Amino acid sequence: MTMIETLPQLTRGRKLAFTAIMLLLMIAAMLAFLELAVRVVFPQPELYSERYGHLLPASATIVNQLPGAWRFVYHTNEYGYRVSMPELSSRYDLPNVVVLGDSFTFGTGVNDGEEYPAVLAKQLAAKASIVNLGVGGFGLTQEIRTFYEFGLLFQPAVVVLQFCSNDPDDNFYAKVTTVEDGRLRFHRDQSMGSGLTGSAARSSSTAPPTTWSEIERTNTGKPASSSASRSATGSARRRFTTNC
Repeated sequence: MTMIETLPQLTRGRKLAFTAIMLLLMIAAMLAFLELAVRVVFPQPELYSERYGHLLPASATIVNQLPGAWRFVYHTNEYGYRVSMPELSSRYDLPNVVVLGDSFTFGTGVNDGEEYPAVLAKQLAAKASIVNLGVGGFGLTQEIRTFYEFGLLFQPAVVVLQFCSNDPDDNFYAKVTTVEDGRLRFHRDQSMGSGLTGSAARSSSTAPPTTWSEIERTNTGKPASSSASRSATGSARRRFTTNC
């Protein structure tokens, strides 16, 4: 009698477990597909950085387009972040709001001025300045490091951290920040097996681009500033056109 009652229970339990596993696999496959679709449909030119894993090119015009379907234009400043941001200073007239995040914060898929940090800047107007430090593909490890190495220079009154469901995966891939003995430690990125030394920060982005279908570079004739010189391409003006 006991065996007769137990066997159906085991069968139902196995069915439930099998169903749960299949649902998890389907969800994982869907997330992987969406991630791949975003990378294919909205590719971004990336330069390898030993401190961050990857960065966008500085002082660049990035054109993301599918002919006949869409065309988005992004501009980056001398630090490789989306324009515009207040100039670095020892004192600021307005409180700064530093925004950290990935492609949602950078504003992939919208033109300059349409990304949410830019919309926030318009709404705050003369009350505060917005510093958009979002980079597509960044996880928490990269965002935290960005804040301590660059964001703090703006003496932020408020910090906004945009979180995405794929951030945990990015954290395991780019282990550039860890917590040890109750404090943050920053490391060289090992995701590409780099053997570069620590002084190569943004200037380590000398790897040849792989996602640009067309690259035009025109020298502006202006001397490179100390901050812009950290980019491998100096103060050269670049135009990147991506045909998806």
